[in-house]
Amino acid sequence: SKKVTDTDLRKAKADYFFEVNKNILGLNDPGRELKESQQQRDNLNFSHLEYTQEYEGVSVLGASVIAHFDDQNRLYAVNSSL
Repeated sequence: SKKVTDTDLRKAKADYFFEVNKNILGLNDPGRELKESQQQRDNLNFSHLEYTQEYEGVSVLGASVIAHFDDQNRLYAVNSSL
């Protein structure tokens, strides 16, 4: 069986948040509209996953959302420019 990594856990939490809050974010299908574009870890060992919005396979200029996780992989903030 495949081991679930911290990255897998963070992505699953972000995906769940996007799905539950898709109306607030103005999304129809977050799984199709958001594509992971960048992953960073800061000096506090916090992780930040950035997603860009796509429409029919084309990136939407300036449309992104960032999910922020603490050092225990808890989602603590989301910033959106969707």
